[in-house]
Amino acid sequence: MRYCIALLLGLSLQAVMAQDRVDILYLKNGEILKGKLQSFERNESISFVLLSGDTIRSEGNTLDLIKGLRMGKKNRQGYHQKTEGFWNVYEFGANFENEGGATFFPQGAVNATWGYQWGRMKKLGLGTGIEAMEDFNVLPVVISVRGDWLEGKVTPYHFFNIGYGIASARAYAGDNGRYGDVNGGFRLNPGLGVKIHGPKTFITLSAGYLMQNVNYQQTLWGGWWMDSSGIAETSRSFRRMSFRLGIGF
Repeated sequence: MRYCIALLLGLSLQAVMAQDRVDILYLKNGEILKGKLQSFERNESISFVLLSGDTIRSEGNTLDLIKGLRMGKKNRQGYHQKTEGFWNVYEFGANFENEGGATFFPQGAVNATWGYQWGRMKKLGLGTGIEAMEDFNVLPVVISVRGDWLEGKVTPYHFFNIGYGIASARAYAGDNGRYGDVNGGFRLNPGLGVKIHGPKTFITLSAGYLMQNVNYQQTLWGGWWMDSSGIAETSRSFRRMSFRLGIGF
């Protein structure tokens, strides 16, 4: 079965409330640091705040490690793209069945992911949430690998979530004895998205392919429409298209 992910890039944000200057600090080892100059006393001390929020302070002989400093202009785009440190994103959206079944309608999902990044393309996180999937509720626990493709206010990004989904029968399906001994299973959710950076937060819009396995016992009621009755061991692999809108920090 073929799946096609379509992303709309025509997004916009409101004008930003603040604009930050970006200064550049050159070290003698060739490293270039971006941030904001906090204080400077010639031949005595310097205090420099990186974009990640960390502060570098040098005094006396340690000033010899610094090659130069360039004062930046106002960042008219007014955005901040984190390149190192902790991050988190909270998303809500829906999963759509793409198997031609009778339940081709959106089912809600809320997800949260927390992680750390070592660079624009090196992000690792742990995610969870709650999702409706036909007669079941699924609580995913996944490892998330992510990366921003570009440096800028608007950038495409990718994500690859893999892990396990804890499943349970929804109230109306479990109370009447239709499903019993419900167990979750393997989960896979890769996809693409667009990220829009603001001064302190970012907005995400993404689409992906979702596979979630669920194992359960199903009670079969005998009747004129069914040849037999009893309990059947059933394994299902749900295949969905996932769409999410989120906010991150």
